[in-house]
Amino acid sequence: MGYKMPPNLLLDSIRKDLQLGSDRDLANILDMQHATISRFRSNKYPLGPALILAIHETVGYPVAKIREMHIEQLLINSGKRV
Repeated sequence: MGYKMPPNLLLDSIRKDLQLGSDRDLANILDMQHATISRFRSNKYPLGPALILAIHETVGYPVAKIREMHIEQLLINSGKRV
Protein backbone atom coordinates (compact mmCIF):
# COMPACT_ATOMS: atom_id res chain seq x y z
CA MET A 1 0.00 0.00 0.00
CA GLY A 2 1.45 3.36 -1.03
CA TYR A 3 1.28 6.72 0.63
CA LYS A 4 -0.73 9.63 -0.74
CA MET A 5 0.65 13.09 -0.16
CA PRO A 6 0.52 15.95 -2.61
CA PRO A 7 3.97 16.59 -4.07
CA ASN A 8 3.72 20.36 -3.48
CA LEU A 9 7.27 20.82 -2.22
CA LEU A 10 8.62 18.99 -5.24
CA LEU A 11 6.49 20.97 -7.71
CA ASP A 12 7.33 24.26 -5.99
CA SER A 13 11.03 23.44 -6.08
CA ILE A 14 10.91 22.69 -9.80
CA ARG A 15 9.03 25.92 -10.46
CA LYS A 16 11.65 27.85 -8.49
CA ASP A 17 14.63 26.10 -10.13
CA LEU A 18 13.23 26.71 -13.61
CA GLN A 19 12.02 30.22 -12.70
CA LEU A 20 8.47 29.46 -13.77
CA GLY A 21 5.68 31.81 -12.79
CA SER A 22 2.79 29.38 -12.56
CA ASP A 23 1.66 25.79 -12.51
CA ARG A 24 0.44 26.33 -16.07
CA ASP A 25 4.05 27.04 -17.10
CA LEU A 26 5.16 23.95 -15.19
CA ALA A 27 2.51 21.84 -16.92
CA ASN A 28 3.76 23.05 -20.30
CA ILE A 29 7.37 22.15 -19.43
CA LEU A 30 6.30 18.68 -18.24
CA ASP A 31 4.03 18.24 -21.28
CA MET A 32 0.97 17.80 -19.07
CA GLN A 33 -2.38 19.50 -18.81
CA HIS A 34 -2.62 22.23 -16.17
CA ALA A 35 -5.48 20.25 -14.61
CA THR A 36 -3.12 17.32 -14.08
CA ILE A 37 -0.75 19.47 -12.01
CA SER A 38 -3.76 20.71 -10.06
CA ARG A 39 -4.81 17.13 -9.36
CA PHE A 40 -1.34 16.31 -8.04
CA ARG A 41 -1.50 19.35 -5.77
CA SER A 42 -4.99 18.50 -4.48
CA ASN A 43 -3.99 14.89 -3.74
CA LYS A 44 -6.32 13.44 -6.36
CA TYR A 45 -3.27 11.90 -8.06
CA PRO A 46 -0.43 10.52 -5.92
CA LEU A 47 3.21 10.95 -6.84
CA GLY A 48 3.79 8.03 -9.13
CA PRO A 49 5.99 6.72 -11.90
CA ALA A 50 4.44 8.95 -14.59
CA LEU A 51 5.23 12.20 -12.74
CA ILE A 52 8.64 10.99 -11.57
CA LEU A 53 9.59 10.02 -15.13
CA ALA A 54 8.27 13.29 -16.59
CA ILE A 55 10.31 15.30 -14.09
CA HIS A 56 13.40 13.18 -14.67
CA GLU A 57 13.22 13.35 -18.45
CA THR A 58 12.19 16.99 -18.76
CA VAL A 59 13.95 18.72 -15.87
CA GLY A 60 16.88 16.36 -15.52
CA TYR A 61 16.52 15.70 -11.80
CA PRO A 62 17.81 12.26 -10.84
CA VAL A 63 15.05 9.90 -9.71
CA ALA A 64 16.73 9.64 -6.29
CA LYS A 65 16.50 13.43 -5.86
CA ILE A 66 12.81 13.43 -6.81
CA ARG A 67 12.04 10.74 -4.25
CA GLU A 68 14.18 12.46 -1.60
CA MET A 69 12.35 15.75 -2.09
CA HIS A 70 9.00 14.02 -1.77
CA ILE A 71 10.06 12.14 1.38
CA GLU A 72 11.26 15.45 2.81
CA GLN A 73 7.75 16.83 2.33
CA LEU A 74 6.23 13.80 4.01
CA LEU A 75 8.45 14.40 7.04
CA ILE A 76 7.66 18.12 7.15
CA ASN A 77 3.93 17.40 6.97
CA SER A 78 4.19 14.82 9.73
CA GLY A 79 5.83 17.38 12.03
CA LYS A 80 9.26 15.75 12.04
CA ARG A 81 12.41 17.76 11.56
CA VAL A 82 14.33 17.35 8.35
